[in-house]
Amino acid sequence: MKKSIFLVAIISFVSSVCFAQQPPVAAQRVTQPQVHTKTVVGKIETITLADSTKGTNAELAIVDENGNKMNLVVTSTTIIRDSATAVISLDKLAKEEKVQVKYHITTVGTNEATSIMLLK
Repeated sequence: MKKSIFLVAIISFVSSVCFAQQPPVAAQRVTQPQVHTKTVVGKIETITLADSTKGTNAELAIVDENGNKMNLVVTSTTIIRDSATAVISLDKLAKEEKVQVKYHITTVGTNEATSIMLLK
């Protein structure tokens, strides 16, 4: 009886030491895609307001200083400011006004405006 208790104690000790020697499991990092903000300056060509009944997003099309056209999605988090830096809504912008737009390219490849500044 003493031998079996002693044998169980030794096996328990050896197995606990074996498990203690296992390397720790490394925590996996969840990496967020990096967002690179870009800036473009141009004149407004078209403004499309969002229409929830049609499922359309608000969009702004501008022509930059080199004549390149760019479409930008305007979200509810996009900050729009006039030349005096007061916050305004998208419907206060007009065609042919000069704007500076900070944007990033989303994972699906669309240009999403983060801020729009009306220039003089």
